[in-house]
Amino acid sequence: MSTFLAILPSIMAKKRKQGYHHGNLRASLLEAANRFLERGGVAAVTLRALSDSVGVSRSAPYRHFAGKGALLAAIAEDGFRQLRDRLRATVGRDESACLEALERMALAYVDFAVSNPARFRLMFGGQGLPVPAPPSLRREARAALGEVIAAIEACQRLGLLQAGSSLDLANACWATVHGLATLLIDEQLLADRRTRSQHALLVVEGRRSERGIRRLTRLAVRIVLDGMAP
Repeated sequence: MSTFLAILPSIMAKKRKQGYHHGNLRASLLEAANRFLERGGVAAVTLRALSDSVGVSRSAPYRHFAGKGALLAAIAEDGFRQLRDRLRATVGRDESACLEALERMALAYVDFAVSNPARFRLMFGGQGLPVPAPPSLRREARAALGEVIAAIEACQRLGLLQAGSSLDLANACWATVHGLATLLIDEQLLADRRTRSQHALLVVEGRRSERGIRRLTRLAVRIVLDGMAP
């Protein structure tokens, strides 16, 4: 029994390595990389640390990523894919509710940023990413914005938003919501303890107010949509 217990760790490690030959190593590395990224930023993400974390040889990650830059690009690409899926999930079948869909998109966007601050910064900040960005990363980024453009065009068809370039209107919405998300994750919107103004009551003694975040997000997107009305 004692002999079996002694060799059990090596058996388990061997099984883990064998399992990764069936195609799940890349996904496991990305999952681990996201954890490292959120805990310690870009500097904490290394192929060596990831290989140790998932229990494979130091050379195994290079079968999927040419280097750290390629790994970070894959993290960003996966982030844009998840963001696109979240935005798409907010759109219902009733096209007449497109304004409400845009509001839900804004809430989903801010929630994604607040839930994944380090990955959000990587996606849009570009620290450590290859230059120029890989075509697949650019495609996923455009696809995420494409969801906003589609919702805006639905509103334009119904006469709910002004005619003109749907890309311009999408960029206006995106800039506003992205700016709000960035200020939130950088904790620049703090509670004023003297006035306790509702619009600033977002972080109190280190605790983020989800109700305050949602209220401010709705306010911001409504101001933008009112400005784009016919």
